[in-house]
Amino acid sequence: MNCRSCGAELPDGAVYCVECGVAVSQPNTGATMVLPTPARTAQACQMCGADNPEEADYCVRCGARLARRVPTTAAPTPAPPVARPATPARRRRGRRGSPQWEGAIFLIGLGLIFLLKAPFWPTILVVIGLSAFVGAAWRGHTLDGLGRAIWLFGIAFLLTVPRLLWPGILVLVGVSLLLDWAKRAVRHP
Repeated sequence: MNCRSCGAELPDGAVYCVECGVAVSQPNTGATMVLPTPARTAQACQMCGADNPEEADYCVRCGARLARRVPTTAAPTPAPPVARPATPARRRRGRRGSPQWEGAIFLIGLGLIFLLKAPFWPTILVVIGLSAFVGAAWRGHTLDGLGRAIWLFGIAFLLTVPRLLWPGILVLVGVSLLLDWAKRAVRHP
């Protein structure tokens, strides 16, 4: 049987081509006879365990790409170390982890909302904005955190003064565009 895509010779029972990995359609041609398989070393698929011909690039059963075997007589040569580019100073300032700051500020703010009986929606937006800013600044992304905080503070303000809703949203979009420009200027001086 040959692959209809690339013409490679396929072993009996192959569901996928050993050369190009295309699914092989199995037409019902009637009775078949089992041909003797030539004595050659087979490589086992790491995904399904099927034996594949030595020259196969793809598994005949599942179609997974087969890893090329390294001859057992030759020791594999180690890959040369890859030099990592120097990390800019502004990226090194960022710290990983520490979600405790964000959570602590959020819980303190939530407690103050209920303690002071402040209007819930505007105040919770301010609390979320403050915790988002602190979390982003802790990770070294101050301008991202500032953008989030400005939006949340702005929406909180606009909820308290509904007559300024549409002009306020335009101002927030303009400030977002300026912050986006500032972030690009900082990243690509």
